[in-house]
Formats: sequence, C-alpha cells, structure tokens
Amino acid sequence: MKKITGFFAIALIVTIVFSCAPGEKQKEGAVSREEKPEEILPNRLTKQELSEGWFLLFDGQSTSFWRGYNQESFPKKGWTVEDGAL
Repeated sequence: MKKITGFFAIALIVTIVFSCAPGEKQKEGAVSREEKPEEILPNRLTKQELSEGWFLLFDGQSTSFWRGYNQESFPKKGWTVEDGAL
C-alpha cells in the first residue's frame, strides 16, 4: 500500500512540475507580456475591447459604476479607493 501511495505522490509532483515548466509554448492566441505589454495591464482595456464597447466597472480611481447593496449610490462609509483597490 505504501508503494502505491508513494508512486501516486511522485506522479503528482512530476505532473505539477512539468505543467508549470518555464519556456512552455503558449496556447494559440495567447498574449505574452513580452509581445504586447500595453494591452495586458491591470484595469486597462485593449483597443479591441474598447472598439467592441466594453467598459471597466472599476478603473482603480473612481466608483462611478458602483453602488451599495439595495442603495442608489456608492456607500458613504466603510468603502474607499486606496492605491488602485477598493
């Protein structure tokens, strides 16, 4: 029983190591940071997303598209925007 458990543990570790190995080819259509760094910044939309009509709910600065639960506006107490986060 110990040999079987050990075998599965080793197989799991090998699978994890090789699935996370650097230099692995990306899936077709994936964008890497080296290729287009301006298009994958957090809280930014790509040119294509903008042309398709997408908009950000949170841009890291304003709460214009946010409201409190069962409220008409953003809560006055308890929530703030600091360092680009709610």
